[in-house]
Amino acid sequence: MSTSKKPVSVLSVILFGIGVVMGLVFAAFLIWANVEASLFDPDLMGDASLDLHCPLVLNADETSIVYASFTNNATWDVNLIVQADISENYLSMFRHERVILKLAPGESQEVRWTVSASDKVYGRFVFVKAANNRQMPIPGRVATCGIVIVNIPFLTGAEMVVIAIGLTVILIAVGMVLWYRCNHPLRGKGRDVMRAMTWLAVVVGVAVLCGIFGAWLPGVVAFVISLLLIAEVIRHYVEVG
Repeated sequence: MSTSKKPVSVLSVILFGIGVVMGLVFAAFLIWANVEASLFDPDLMGDASLDLHCPLVLNADETSIVYASFTNNATWDVNLIVQADISENYLSMFRHERVILKLAPGESQEVRWTVSASDKVYGRFVFVKAANNRQMPIPGRVATCGIVIVNIPFLTGAEMVVIAIGLTVILIAVGMVLWYRCNHPLRGKGRDVMRAMTWLAVVVGVAVLCGIFGAWLPGVVAFVISLLLIAEVIRHYVEVG
């Protein structure tokens, strides 16, 4: 690599590295929240998965809504019992909210619950677990979500998510483009670095998506693979000199 291109090459790796770190930190908190949420209130169970909609992040002074829809698939009227347990400062303490839905055949109703940072556990997470009773042909459904609490003034949780994802994508992309331009045509160790950067970018993206969609087990695997790929990028970059 020529001396004139060295500063741009260093900048490309720095930008790429910042993007990777941002993405992994963001993914780590989402995955951590979902791992902890999976242990919340084990007594509330179901036979199938409930489609529970939760915010990913809340600001410390923000209030939001968690909701789920329930449909009567039977050909007769049903009274469906829906329960939500929401954390309150300690895992062993949570508030119960229960409602009975009177559903005609084919009818759907949405149930909403209010959550805020005052519900946080460990000072950083809010856990919600919702379920409905089994009433044939409607199975008992259950789902849990973990919400990350962040204290950043003047931003909502949704804005933080957009900023975190946007900066991660932009910094990783700019870093890779700069490296490509500095080492074009790619060959030897420069190509090895680019290949490792590409794989790392993909795996970081997978980790973030797993965190967003609550798939914490594959998210943990992607996070560990990301750490291994970081070492690989550093090794190849050092060899390029």
